[in-house]
Order: sequence, then structure tokens, then C-alpha cells
Amino acid sequence: MATLRNKDISIMLKKRFNKGYYAMSGIPSERDLADELGVARMTARRALANLVEEGYLIRKSTGRLALGEPAVQEKKKICLLTPTMTSSDVALWLEDLNKAAEQLHVTVCPVYYSEWDDVVFHGALEGFDGMFFIPRAEDIPNWIYKKLEKASSRIVVLGYDLTERGFPSLSLFPPIFISQLLDHLFQNGHREIDCFNVQPHNSTIQQRIDQWEFWRSAHRVEGQLLELGDQRGHEGHMCRNYISGLIKAGEFNSTALLCISLPAAVGACRALRDHGLEVGKDISVCVIDGEMQAELYCPSITSIERPDTTPYLSICMDWMLSMDEEWKGSLLIEASSVRIHIGESSGPAAE
Repeated sequence: MATLRNKDISIMLKKRFNKGYYAMSGIPSERDLADELGVARMTARRALANLVEEGYLIRKSTGRLALGEPAVQEKKKICLLTPTMTSSDVALWLEDLNKAAEQLHVTVCPVYYSEWDDVVFHGALEGFDGMFFIPRAEDIPNWIYKKLEKASSRIVVLGYDLTERGFPSLSLFPPIFISQLLDHLFQNGHREIDCFNVQPHNSTIQQRIDQWEFWRSAHRVEGQLLELGDQRGHEGHMCRNYISGLIKAGEFNSTALLCISLPAAVGACRALRDHGLEVGKDISVCVIDGEMQAELYCPSITSIERPDTTPYLSICMDWMLSMDEEWKGSLLIEASSVRIHIGESSGPAAE
């Protein structure tokens, strides 16, 4: 029975090595491993000794254990460093990353951080063969940029443009494509289009708002920027309450609403319905990123369709793993074209 348990622990640890579980924390001691698994310390010692014999682990002169050649070479490990406030957008990035990783014999290890000073964040900057980084919504402090620049692996930024800092950045929705959504509303007779934002301002959010402002000025369309400001809580509920408050106060006068994020669109649609307004008939609503869900709502929400990012991510992974090659081409990676999903939430402007 003890022999089987030793073997089971060894197999489990090999799987953990393959998934990069100890990339940041290091190999656990026999005491820590025994406490974690609820086994005798001698059982944990034998399991670790087996892995040393097989070459999966090596014992340093200090006595601490480290990964051996078979464990290191079994699969390259790439980190997805993302904020703890998970969303469907993060899930979609992870899905595409796993698709790209399958072709390259790479393991993707998601690592979630809560604040800039989170020890998990700083630990993730070492120990991986590459990193895809999703920043927090607010601006990145300069001291964090310095840490990123000194990271042991190459970094590609997802969803944000940090090319000014020298990081390759993959942008799904270049601001120019927002014009296609606004053109759709304009062709349907809308001449007053508000922009609704619930996100903290960073370069990406500001670019989207600036594009709306530029398009509105070029087409001589009325509209105002609606923003929640610095509030905490569930985004969808906050958006619902905010739009509802504007309607009650008689301050909601536009015929169409361009939403920066999906929670803003969902909350707005709910608020409009609460006040007897039919979305798509009385008021049109559209959102920049439907997160592959906009068409599932009732009514379905007009949005920019998310492009397939797998080919771009594969190129980024190749670059991460070939440390001797320089980045080729523009640091800003953008989709060449997008499609607009015309949902039930947008229609001709009301008389």
C-alpha cells in the first residue's frame, strides 16, 4: 500500500511539473508535501527520492530541490498573468491561448493577481518561458513598468496598447473599427448618440472615447459622454441604476447609446426596459466588445465580433520561446478587419 502511495504522489508531482505549478513557489519540502497531502513524512520523502532517482528533481548543494532536465524540457510553460476579477473576456483569451499552445507543445499557466503589490504578481515575473499580460484597468505605475522590463521572460500585452513602453501588444478592437458601429447607427437615422463608460480611464478606454468624439464631430452628431465615475460594485447593477437615474431626472435624451463594455450595455438595456422603453425601437444600444455573448441576450446586442486571435498568439509564443530572435514588424498587433453583429438592440431612430 505504501509503495502505491509513493507512486501516486510521484505521478501527481510530475503532472504538476508539467503544468508549471511550482514555477513561482519552488519545489515543496518533504514536510510541506506531507502536510498538504495528509501522508506520513517518510512517504513524502520516498516519493521525492523516487523523482530524484528518475532525474525529474535534483538536489542542490543547499539541500533544496529543483527541477531536473526531464521536467524542465517536458513542456515549455507560458504564463497568463491576469487580474483576479475574472470575466468572459479573460476566459476567451485563455481558450485561444490553449489552442495556440497545443500546436507548440506548450503549457499555459493562468496566474491571477489582485493588486500591483501582490506577491503573486511579482513571483510570476520569474520562472516562466514567456508571459501574456493583462493589466488592471487603471494606469500602470512607473515602478511596475520597471519590474516588467526586468522580467526573466518575454512579455506580450493582451487587450491594451503598451507599445510605447516597448512591449508587443495585441489589440482586438482598434479604435478605427468603432466607426463601423457608429456608421450603422448613423445609417439608421440616429443623430444623437451618447457614449456610456463604466471603466476607469486608461489608454485603451481613452482611445475608444476619443474615437467616438472624433466620429461624432466629423458627422456633426450630438451626444454626451456618460460616466459613472469612481464607484465600487457590480458593474451591471451600477449601470442599470445610473441610466435609470438619468431617465427619472429627464436627462436621457439620445436615441442611441454606444457602450464601452458589455456590462454597461446589459445594465443600460435593463434600465430602459424598466422604464417602458423598447430597446431597438425607442432606443438603440450597441457595444464595442460583445465578449462572444452579446448575441445570446434578449434582445441580442449589436456589437463588434471578436476576431480569431489564435494565429496572432502562435506568433507571439514562437517569439517568446526563441530568445535569440528579435521582434519583427510593428509592436502593435491588430486585427486587419472585423465584422459587425447586427442584433435586435439597434434599429431605425424613433420619430
